[in-house]
Amino acid sequence: MKTERPREEPVHPVLARVLEAWRQEGWERKQGQAPTADDLVVPSRRGEHRRDPVVHAQLLEDL
Repeated sequence: MKTERPREEPVHPVLARVLEAWRQEGWERKQGQAPTADDLVVPSRRGEHRRDPVVHAQLLEDL
């Protein structure tokens, strides 16, 4: 983070359920190991940050 100060943000209840299901089942199924507090929510295949052009292209493909 830019300021190194984490902060809480409100999340819509539906998004909270989706994220919890992802944490409970999806992340481990995709990454092959249980998530830790330091893991990204949706990392690249190598476990790294996704690059903006890649993310944008995948979003357009999904749409």
